[in-house]
Amino acid sequence: MTAPALTEISLTNQRPAIAALFEARRRIGIRNDELRARSGVAINSAQYWLAGRSAPTMGNLVAFARALGFEVVLRRERPPACEMAFNDQSDVMAMLLAERKRLGMSFLDLESRSGISVNAMFAWRAGASPQLANLVAFAGALGFEVVLRPISEVAR
Repeated sequence: MTAPALTEISLTNQRPAIAALFEARRRIGIRNDELRARSGVAINSAQYWLAGRSAPTMGNLVAFARALGFEVVLRRERPPACEMAFNDQSDVMAMLLAERKRLGMSFLDLESRSGISVNAMFAWRAGASPQLANLVAFAGALGFEVVLRPISEVAR
Protein backbone atom coordinates (compact mmCIF):
# COMPACT_ATOMS: atom_id res chain seq x y z
CA MET A 1 0.00 0.00 0.00
CA THR A 2 1.37 3.46 -0.89
CA ALA A 3 1.24 6.41 1.45
CA PRO A 4 -1.39 9.05 0.72
CA ALA A 5 -0.20 12.07 -1.23
CA LEU A 6 1.07 14.89 0.93
CA THR A 7 -1.19 17.92 0.80
CA GLU A 8 0.51 20.27 3.23
CA ILE A 9 2.36 20.42 6.52
CA SER A 10 2.40 23.29 9.00
CA LEU A 11 5.88 24.67 9.61
CA THR A 12 5.08 25.41 13.25
CA ASN A 13 7.00 22.21 13.94
CA GLN A 14 9.74 21.98 11.30
CA ARG A 15 10.76 18.34 11.76
CA PRO A 16 7.73 16.68 10.09
CA ALA A 17 8.17 19.04 7.12
CA ILE A 18 11.89 18.29 6.83
CA ALA A 19 11.12 14.56 7.11
CA ALA A 20 8.58 14.91 4.27
CA LEU A 21 11.23 16.59 2.13
CA PHE A 22 13.67 13.75 2.78
CA GLU A 23 10.96 11.23 1.95
CA ALA A 24 10.32 13.07 -1.33
CA ARG A 25 14.06 13.01 -2.02
CA ARG A 26 14.10 9.23 -1.47
CA ARG A 27 11.01 8.74 -3.64
CA ILE A 28 12.42 10.89 -6.47
CA GLY A 29 15.85 9.28 -6.19
CA ILE A 30 17.77 12.54 -6.53
CA ARG A 31 21.50 12.33 -5.77
CA ASN A 32 23.13 14.56 -3.14
CA ASP A 33 25.24 16.46 -5.69
CA GLU A 34 22.23 17.11 -7.91
CA LEU A 35 20.12 18.30 -4.96
CA ARG A 36 22.89 20.67 -3.90
CA ALA A 37 23.22 21.98 -7.46
CA ARG A 38 19.47 22.61 -7.66
CA SER A 39 19.05 24.11 -4.19
CA GLY A 40 22.43 25.48 -3.16
CA VAL A 41 21.98 23.70 0.19
CA ALA A 42 24.51 21.13 1.43
CA ILE A 43 22.88 17.81 2.27
CA ASN A 44 24.74 17.83 5.62
CA SER A 45 22.95 21.05 6.56
CA ALA A 46 19.58 19.54 5.70
CA GLN A 47 20.41 16.40 7.68
CA TYR A 48 21.16 18.61 10.70
CA TRP A 49 17.70 20.17 10.24
CA LEU A 50 16.14 16.71 10.19
CA ALA A 51 17.99 15.69 13.36
CA GLY A 52 17.00 18.93 15.10
CA ARG A 53 20.65 19.97 15.48
CA SER A 54 20.14 23.22 13.57
CA ALA A 55 17.33 25.21 12.03
CA PRO A 56 17.13 26.35 8.42
CA THR A 57 16.86 29.92 7.34
CA MET A 58 13.77 30.61 5.27
CA GLY A 59 15.93 31.15 2.19
CA ASN A 60 17.60 27.74 2.51
CA LEU A 61 14.36 25.95 3.32
CA VAL A 62 12.56 27.52 0.36
CA ALA A 63 15.43 26.60 -2.02
CA PHE A 64 15.63 23.03 -0.70
CA ALA A 65 11.85 22.58 -0.88
CA ARG A 66 11.59 23.98 -4.42
CA ALA A 67 14.36 21.63 -5.61
CA LEU A 68 12.17 18.76 -4.42
CA GLY A 69 8.90 20.04 -5.91
CA PHE A 70 7.49 21.84 -2.87
CA GLU A 71 6.67 25.42 -2.00
CA VAL A 72 6.55 27.32 1.28
CA VAL A 73 3.39 29.37 1.59
CA LEU A 74 2.30 32.17 3.91
CA ARG A 75 -1.47 32.30 4.30
CA ARG A 76 -4.33 33.59 6.34
CA GLU A 77 -7.71 31.93 6.10
CA ARG A 78 -9.72 34.40 8.15
CA PRO A 79 -10.92 37.54 6.36
CA PRO A 80 -9.33 39.16 4.58
CA ALA A 81 -7.99 35.81 3.38
CA CYS A 82 -4.73 35.83 1.44
CA GLU A 83 -1.93 33.55 0.38
CA MET A 84 1.58 34.08 -0.94
CA ALA A 85 4.32 31.63 -1.87
CA PHE A 86 7.80 32.44 -0.56
CA ASN A 87 9.27 33.25 -3.95
CA ASP A 88 10.52 36.67 -2.95
CA GLN A 89 11.26 37.36 0.71
CA SER A 90 10.86 41.11 0.26
CA ASP A 91 7.27 40.62 -0.98
CA VAL A 92 6.46 38.38 1.99
CA MET A 93 7.96 40.88 4.44
CA ALA A 94 6.04 43.71 2.77
CA MET A 95 2.80 41.73 3.20
CA LEU A 96 3.51 41.02 6.86
CA LEU A 97 4.49 44.59 7.63
CA ALA A 98 1.40 45.89 5.81
CA GLU A 99 -0.70 43.61 8.02
CA ARG A 100 1.03 45.03 11.10
CA LYS A 101 -0.03 48.51 9.97
CA ARG A 102 -3.56 47.36 9.09
CA LEU A 103 -3.92 45.95 12.60
CA GLY A 104 -2.59 49.19 14.13
CA MET A 105 0.16 47.24 15.88
CA SER A 106 3.41 48.96 16.83
CA PHE A 107 6.73 47.21 16.31
CA LEU A 108 7.01 46.87 20.09
CA ASP A 109 3.55 45.26 20.25
CA LEU A 110 4.63 42.85 17.54
CA GLU A 111 7.87 42.13 19.39
CA SER A 112 5.88 41.37 22.54
CA ARG A 113 3.42 39.08 20.72
CA SER A 114 5.97 37.20 18.61
CA GLY A 115 9.08 37.17 20.79
CA ILE A 116 11.05 38.48 17.79
CA SER A 117 13.16 41.60 18.35
CA VAL A 118 12.47 44.78 16.46
CA ASN A 119 16.11 44.70 15.27
CA ALA A 120 15.53 41.26 13.69
CA MET A 121 12.40 42.55 11.94
CA PHE A 122 14.33 45.44 10.43
CA ALA A 123 17.17 43.12 9.39
CA TRP A 124 14.65 40.86 7.60
CA ARG A 125 13.09 43.85 5.89
CA ALA A 126 16.59 44.76 4.69
CA GLY A 127 17.06 41.27 3.22
CA ALA A 128 18.50 39.06 5.99
CA SER A 129 16.96 35.59 5.87
CA PRO A 130 15.17 34.72 9.14
CA GLN A 131 15.38 31.38 10.87
CA LEU A 132 12.30 29.29 10.10
CA ALA A 133 11.00 29.21 13.69
CA ASN A 134 11.37 32.98 14.02
CA LEU A 135 9.51 33.69 10.79
CA VAL A 136 6.72 31.29 11.80
CA ALA A 137 6.37 33.06 15.17
CA PHE A 138 6.40 36.49 13.50
CA ALA A 139 3.76 35.46 10.96
CA GLY A 140 1.65 33.76 13.64
CA ALA A 141 1.56 36.94 15.72
CA LEU A 142 -0.06 38.62 12.71
CA GLY A 143 -2.61 35.83 12.16
CA PHE A 144 -0.79 33.97 9.37
CA GLU A 145 0.39 30.40 9.14
CA VAL A 146 3.33 29.05 7.16
CA VAL A 147 2.96 25.70 5.40
CA LEU A 148 4.92 23.38 3.12
CA ARG A 149 3.05 21.77 0.23
CA PRO A 150 3.74 20.19 -3.12
CA ILE A 151 3.84 22.60 -6.02
CA SER A 152 0.78 22.01 -8.13
CA GLU A 153 1.29 20.87 -11.70
CA VAL A 154 -0.46 24.06 -12.83
CA ALA A 155 2.15 26.23 -11.07
CA ARG A 156 5.19 24.35 -12.49
